[in-house]
Amino acid sequence: SNFRGWPLDEAISGDTIHLDKFQATAELIDDGGGLSSFIPVTITYNESTKKYDASYGPKIAGLYQLNVTLPKGENDEHIFGSPFLVTTKPGPSFAPESIAFGGYGNGMAGHKSTFTIQAFDVNRNMRDTGGDDWKVVVSSSLTSDDYHVGSVNDHGNGTYTVEVTPHISGPNDLTITLDGSLLKGSPFRMDVVHGPVVGTSSFVMGEHFSMTAMEENMIIIQAAD
Repeated sequence: SNFRGWPLDEAISGDTIHLDKFQATAELIDDGGGLSSFIPVTITYNESTKKYDASYGPKIAGLYQLNVTLPKGENDEHIFGSPFLVTTKPGPSFAPESIAFGGYGNGMAGHKSTFTIQAFDVNRNMRDTGGDDWKVVVSSSLTSDDYHVGSVNDHGNGTYTVEVTPHISGPNDLTITLDGSLLKGSPFRMDVVHGPVVGTSSFVMGEHFSMTAMEENMIIIQAAD
C-alpha cells in the first residue's frame, strides 16, 4: 500500500531539513481473529513532487491503524488526520492455498456429489468476494475416456458450491483448478460405488446356455445400475 503527504504550508514544501523526521507505523488492530501486530512503513522524499512518499506491505487482511508523526520536543506529534484507519482486503485467489471440504471423497455412480471450495489468497487470507472461474473434473482412474465436468455455484463471498456426477464406480480422480493451477491437495481420490440396481441394465451371463427338463438348472445374472 502507498500514500503521499506534504506540508500544508506551500512555502516550506521544498524544505529538506526535516526529511528524516517523519515516522510512520501501521498496526493491525483487527484481523477478525483478535491478532495485533505492527508492520514497518518506509518514508522517502520525492524531489520532483516535493512531497513525501510512504509505502508498506501488509500480508494480513484486516483493519489497520496508520500512525504518521513528526517529532516535537520529547514527544511525537501526529500529522493532520493521523491516526488513519485503513481496511486491507485479501489479495486475488490463489489455488495452492485454497481448500475443498465436504463430500468429495465418496460418491455414487450416476448421482450428484456436492462439496465446497473456500478461496484464499497467497498469504492465506480468506477471500470474501467471488468471481473466480474454478474448473472441476471427475474422471475414472480405470479408463481414460470417461470424465464429467462439474458445475460451480459462486456465492459471492469466497465460497463455491460444486456438484459432480461420476459415471463409473471404483476409484475416480477429482481435479480442481483455477487459471490452470491446482487447488491445494488436488487431484483428490474419489471412491465411487455403483448406483441402485436397474432391471433393464442387468443381464444373464454367457451368450449360449441350455436347460434340462425336470432337473435343477442354474443361470448367472449380472446386476447393473
